[in-house]
Amino acid sequence: MYRRKIERDRTTGWRDSFNICALSEEERHLGHIVRKGRFWNAFDSTHLNDARDGFRHLGSFLSVLGAKHAVEQATGCRPSGTPAQALSPAAPGLIPAPAASDSIPAVH
Repeated sequence: MYRRKIERDRTTGWRDSFNICALSEEERHLGHIVRKGRFWNAFDSTHLNDARDGFRHLGSFLSVLGAKHAVEQATGCRPSGTPAQALSPAAPGLIPAPAASDSIPAVH
């Protein structure tokens, strides 16, 4: 039986779907954004939240680009080929964060 080997994309970058986008590099999941209603919630997967029961919530954003920017700034990682000047210090579209109960639990 012949099995075709599927090569995994190992470049640093975003993997996007309609409701969830994930930032990863060759060996690590760095962060993700999740759409909840009209807003995108950004999470830093490299750090725990204050309660230590989930990922650190970075905020809620009106735009997918603002949420991605927050994850890139928090993790210090940007997709391959993105120029450094593309990451400005202020993330566009920031709105007040939801209650801590809205955080996504970390998978152990």
